[in-house]
Amino acid sequence: MKRARRALANCTNAAVGTTDLVDPRKSQVVELRVFGGLNVEETAEVLKVSLDTVVRDWSWPRLGCSAG
Repeated sequence: MKRARRALANCTNAAVGTTDLVDPRKSQVVELRVFGGLNVEETAEVLKVSLDTVVRDWSWPRLGCSAG
């Protein structure tokens, strides 16, 4: 269990760091969803973007984490 949590934390940190270089908004989506505990609707409201934008931005960094 500890190994799985550590892997998830590493993956999340890598996603935020990598995403920030590519697209700062995607990084904000990851930070708000993971560290802020916000749902899709709350994240869209905070960032003043559409729900579809949040869903799209959220799916991109998760692709790399699901492979582990």
